[in-house]
Amino acid sequence: MIDTNAATYELGTPISIRLTNRTARSLGYNLCRGRLERLFENEWQVVQGSLAEVCTAELRGLRPGQSTSFVFRLDSTMREGQHRVRVDLHDPMGGPPVEALSNVFTVTITRLD
Repeated sequence: MIDTNAATYELGTPISIRLTNRTARSLGYNLCRGRLERLFENEWQVVQGSLAEVCTAELRGLRPGQSTSFVFRLDSTMREGQHRVRVDLHDPMGGPPVEALSNVFTVTITRLD
């Protein structure tokens, strides 16, 4: 349900994600509250707890088949490796939230020797 616009990003490059509702019901979301995770020793760990420096707590609606995009930058302390984005999706009818995961992407850092 979440796709990035590239498979590899250089530190400092903007990352664009697209969330698409592939369910038959409307969902609530807030992409700036998504979490960035890094694969470390075969375990996913949160490395950035919010994708935006400033973020409101509002939930936006996403109808079935509808998509939305969000652009963010990686924190300057980010490490190289495999990453993904995790976003909570909320059922406006009161069902339990579900987590949407992005594709795995690689973060690289250019070193000037």
